[in-house]
Amino acid sequence: MALTLKDEDGRPYMIRIKQRGMEHYDPERVALMTEGPPPQPEGRKLEEIPTFMQPWKRFPLNFPDNSHLPIFGEKELFRGTSNTIALEFKNKGNDFFRRRKWWDAREAYIEAFEFGPDDPELVEVLWLNMAAANIELKYWPGVLGPAAKAITLNLKSIKGYFRAARALVHYERYEEAIDCCKRALQVDPSNEAILDLLDDPRLGGKTSIQTKTELALQALEKAYQDNQFIILQPPAIQLDPSNLPYIKPTLPKDQGDFELFFNLIFKYSERNAMDIFVGASTGMTVIGLLKAVLQGPNHPPGIWCSKTHFDPCNKSRSHAQIVKIQAQKKTLEDGKEKHPLWDPAFQYLPHNVRIYLETYNRQVLKVERSQTIGQILRAVTQKPENDKTCLEGGSIVFNMFRPNCKAEKLWLEGKGRKGFALAHPKYKQPNKKAMLASGQLRTWVLVSPRDNLEEISIAARTEMLNRAEVVCDRA
Repeated sequence: MALTLKDEDGRPYMIRIKQRGMEHYDPERVALMTEGPPPQPEGRKLEEIPTFMQPWKRFPLNFPDNSHLPIFGEKELFRGTSNTIALEFKNKGNDFFRRRKWWDAREAYIEAFEFGPDDPELVEVLWLNMAAANIELKYWPGVLGPAAKAITLNLKSIKGYFRAARALVHYERYEEAIDCCKRALQVDPSNEAILDLLDDPRLGGKTSIQTKTELALQALEKAYQDNQFIILQPPAIQLDPSNLPYIKPTLPKDQGDFELFFNLIFKYSERNAMDIFVGASTGMTVIGLLKAVLQGPNHPPGIWCSKTHFDPCNKSRSHAQIVKIQAQKKTLEDGKEKHPLWDPAFQYLPHNVRIYLETYNRQVLKVERSQTIGQILRAVTQKPENDKTCLEGGSIVFNMFRPNCKAEKLWLEGKGRKGFALAHPKYKQPNKKAMLASGQLRTWVLVSPRDNLEEISIAARTEMLNRAEVVCDRA
């Protein structure tokens, strides 16, 4: 806190009373804290505001640990106005910065703000310098907020865009980072720092497509090896690389720093029905997916309408890309608040359905509803007989049964596991298009993280399909 006063001769001076150092600093609590972007001047158009600063965005709160600083009540006197005193602290911080004393530099910039400077140019520089010091300290929560405040003061702040972009890359918000770089290049098209940052493969840099594909393939191969996947190509099914599991980010920082996504199928053999989840991930729980697709008596069956226009019979790449685009707009909206048409008696419910995964060695793994998909995949890899998880047509398939039904008993005995041989005659359909029309084939498009390397991801999966072991049947 700083107070502005005047001496007997009318000259301004300020008294600062330090108050930091009394609060207990809880790093775990602070790590969860976020803040919104700074308010924009009246009349500023939305398209003028960088994507990461738009009103609905959030970023980590800039709240460094200052608990060790001087205790409450310590007073200091400074001669001059708020701007001149803040300028002195800015220069002090710059001196620390030149000597690579990043922490001291940041503290000097923080202290400058305690005097409430109101010179826009000085305030902009202070925010930029604070962001720069936090970058050197690798304190990323302290970069986005200060950079956003600098950009708010000056929409042509190249340094603000550059420092914000670096933090956004760290947080894997690549599209927002690209947006910042493009805005900076509108001001200075030949800025080397911005051009170097855009050369990052994660931002679609000029690294060759072949090099990017090879890097993406290495990470993808690791994911397949870790999960012990084997690709199963059923008869009359043409494998499409776009249906194979993929990782995000496509080019991870580290070989293991990614999340795996895939198509997951709930197969109801007795009812000749399937629920297909496009873009499921290892972190999702089985019970969460069950509650989405088996709504129960409170949501009776209605007329089925698939708004995603996903056709499992269409294996073209262009169709897969359309589905990917639609996946960004909706989450589990198809058939919302509808129980399956094929279960009017509500015999298939989340709390009673039995779930099994058949491995490559024809072993049966009973799936617990509370498990995540990742836990189930790890359970297969831990089997002593070196078993594998089958990707049937590129998808992971869970077999679903109502308790103690005849179809379940036959299936556990190894009978009728292919196709829908156990389906009740009442529910049999001539082909998948008929299943789609009758509501026995439903598609649920889940939102997965996006990056600008979709073509690289497809190319890596195509090469993966060429290199991977593909079998026609289980062992």
